[in-house]
Amino acid sequence: MIALYNGTIYSGKRFYEAILLDGKWIKSIGSNEAIRRQATSQDQQIDLGGRLVLPGFIDSHAHGPLSISRTLGKIDLYPAETQDQYLQIIRQFVEENPEQELYSGMGWLNPAFGELGPDKESLDAICSSKPIVLCSGDGHSTWGNSRAIELAGITRTSEDPEGGTIERNADGSIRGTFRDQAKDYLQNLVPDASADDYKEALMNFQDMMAGYGHTAVFDAMVDLNSNMHQAYRELNRDGQLKIKCVLAYTSDPENPELSLAQYEKAKVVKEGKLTEGTIVKVFVDGVVEGGTAFLKEEYCHQKDYYGEPLWEQEALNQFCAAVDRMGYDLHFHVIGDAAAAEMLTAMEFVHQKNGEKLRNTVAAHMQLVDPKDYQRLKALDIRISSNPYWFVKAPGYYENIELPFLGNRAELEYPMKSFFDLGLIVSAGSDYGVTPQPYPPAGMQIALLRTLYGKDHTILKDVLNAAEAIDLEEALDAFTINGANTMGIEDMTGSLEVGKHADLVVMEQNLFDTDAADFYRTEVYMTISEGEIIYKKRE
Repeated sequence: MIALYNGTIYSGKRFYEAILLDGKWIKSIGSNEAIRRQATSQDQQIDLGGRLVLPGFIDSHAHGPLSISRTLGKIDLYPAETQDQYLQIIRQFVEENPEQELYSGMGWLNPAFGELGPDKESLDAICSSKPIVLCSGDGHSTWGNSRAIELAGITRTSEDPEGGTIERNADGSIRGTFRDQAKDYLQNLVPDASADDYKEALMNFQDMMAGYGHTAVFDAMVDLNSNMHQAYRELNRDGQLKIKCVLAYTSDPENPELSLAQYEKAKVVKEGKLTEGTIVKVFVDGVVEGGTAFLKEEYCHQKDYYGEPLWEQEALNQFCAAVDRMGYDLHFHVIGDAAAAEMLTAMEFVHQKNGEKLRNTVAAHMQLVDPKDYQRLKALDIRISSNPYWFVKAPGYYENIELPFLGNRAELEYPMKSFFDLGLIVSAGSDYGVTPQPYPPAGMQIALLRTLYGKDHTILKDVLNAAEAIDLEEALDAFTINGANTMGIEDMTGSLEVGKHADLVVMEQNLFDTDAADFYRTEVYMTISEGEIIYKKRE
């Protein structure tokens, strides 16, 4: 057993001095004296020195191995911010790796470029004889050179796919940027990473997440029978998963029948630290920065354009009903207010068609939501996977994309308090690698203050939608028990309770005694997953 004493243990909205762990279980929580009476001289004793102990953090929406695999031995653009910096990294990689037949990578961001995105000519100047395919940091756009576009069979006369955009110059020529459903035209040129590469990516990812205090993560996009899926299963089989991983199976709006056939063959797995076969992921729309979010009112920069949903309403209705009948829960990607309404209509159809039962339906992101739809959310008991890391007026994004694209709607982005007030379960996710440093106290800080680190949250012009700020207890719930709820694992983790798994994080600083503006400066001292210390700060 492990006895942790002389601390501040946060359990059930109350504080205790000590906690006793028996294997992977929490055996007891109480005073120092009570825990010492139960422990023996053979048990490991840890003096917390007054440190705060919280339930292990839970990321309710991430893409860890996928994002990392796209930069392993490839072009990593995450460290850069400007077009010149991106091109410098690309040029250096190409020069240092002349043997590669195709260059790929990930991490560029839209604000570094104009409305139409980066162009093919800038990549052609680096390499025109081999394809270059680069995924954006948000995963919703792909940038390619002329050779990649040629190999993909894209010409001036190629039509945009449903739910996607091929960006074009004023003269109608292909720009070099491909959005959402169109991005796969180029991305399909890139061979999938091997199972071993995904294993390496997943090991790197879980080490990073353990250092940030996480004990559970939801992978929001795993293809059945893929190399990534194999990597998860093999690492779990070999006992190498350090944190709980819950997987969502992807869906294909262009071939829903194939998706359904795969789901039907899949089996529920709840072994070791892996849970799968319980949740299906559905993209309803794209993203604002790509002009592919589905809006109720037109984009301000493009008259009579509302974005496009990835599904026709009836097709989404029928697909969701079929998935629900198989016993899966649904996890939706929803950015625009029209997409939120389409999701709600689909779930109303599901409830009517399949009858009322316990469901764990989750809407992720929810950047814009029409308040007229709030009661529909409540009636359907929709759970929210929010992204507090994004609740800021991000330099480049806000003034160059969100305001020009959305106008006054930009000030109403990312409701969170409203969802809590409705009585909904609201969790927090990073959407990693969109958020490359998913440190939960930093996310909590933004959820409380709605502004960037170092900005004065009392200056309202620097604050994004101040009315949606939440309090610390709500933020802690979002990053712990509510995440467990949206992932369907709340019976085993998410709170410090006797009989639950010993998943906890020890903080160097007490968040309850720290100014919220300094949360991002706090540090994790130790992370324990199912009774095993998986991270400890170097002394």
